[in-house]
Amino acid sequence: MLPGGWQVGAVGLQNNCRQPPILVDQKPNSTSGKPPKKGNLARVTAKNSIAVGNKLRRGGPTPWRAYTVAGLHRGEPAPLTPAALKKSLNYLQHLKQEVWRRDAINMSTVELEKVLVVPTRLFHELGHFQGLSTEIEKYAPVLLDPQNTDYQPRGAMEKNPDFKQLIPYVIFQHNSTSGVNLFRYTRGSGQGEARLHAKKSIGIGGHISSLDASTACVYQQGMQRELEEETVIDTRYTSQVVGLINDDETDVGRVHLGIVHVFEVDQPKVEAREPDITDAGFAPIQSILAEADQYESWSQICLRALYGNPGGTA
Repeated sequence: MLPGGWQVGAVGLQNNCRQPPILVDQKPNSTSGKPPKKGNLARVTAKNSIAVGNKLRRGGPTPWRAYTVAGLHRGEPAPLTPAALKKSLNYLQHLKQEVWRRDAINMSTVELEKVLVVPTRLFHELGHFQGLSTEIEKYAPVLLDPQNTDYQPRGAMEKNPDFKQLIPYVIFQHNSTSGVNLFRYTRGSGQGEARLHAKKSIGIGGHISSLDASTACVYQQGMQRELEEETVIDTRYTSQVVGLINDDETDVGRVHLGIVHVFEVDQPKVEAREPDITDAGFAPIQSILAEADQYESWSQICLRALYGNPGGTA
């Protein structure tokens, strides 16, 4: 497996990333607009592969139209010559270097992002808890005091339990005639925290960035930015802080501390803006509780503390 999700397969380079195609400076064999004739070069296939040649394409099953170093005629195989192999391997090395370069750029963005943190020691001095605490006045004013907070590189903080990253965690709730409904979704692979990918969630939110520090209300600005990036809210709502959430039983939880907000919406008109928020929408609390074990740990804690145990009533 190469950096960025690329892997070498029997039929070429397969890619599961969302990176745009790379263009290389290869010239066609003719100007006729037709694919090159089958030659004695290497075979490269279509579906979800990257061809060695003029244009790197993916996501088949579109028939190949780009001219390639490989002698293709709609995917038909051809014998491999030493010259073709050398050319293909040279290009493969170039491609690997390009992928590593892009992967390093993407990694540096995450590594260098600075996020709002508090010392874990301060949290313990105030009173450590596991799960959800409703003692908001005891914790929030001290933890959000600028004298006690700092901005540190996110990449380092994800591995350092000496600090807690402060995260707004917003639950959208709609009360209908049939009962309580919550906004729930599944986290896609593009969401920031890789350890939560494919998990279901009832919480929207994210890190408070140093970029949010340009305003007086840093925490509020950061929460609003996250909501605007991830959702479309097309209804009136009222909001309240209902507690803080801590989970030292998971790797993710040990370096994060959540502040839980409930947004009670007049209408169930909240939609996902990010494509990596999938299967999004409101669902009855009973159905969510029935499958609570499929949700990330923070959601499970909130479901138990605020809406009842799985199998119970809200």
